[in-house]
Amino acid sequence: MSEIYVILLTARGQTFDRQNGLAVGADLFLTKPFRPREILTKSQEILGLN
Repeated sequence: MSEIYVILLTARGQTFDRQNGLAVGADLFLTKPFRPREILTKSQEILGLN
């Protein structure tokens, strides 16, 4: 499962929430409101499509 990239999209933006999300294995933590373009760009980067 180490090759699976996990992005958390959440409304919980406290430092504690971010730290916990990253501690349990998330690779990226995005809080609302997030920009769809940001997700698309990061997804393309992860997949090597840029």
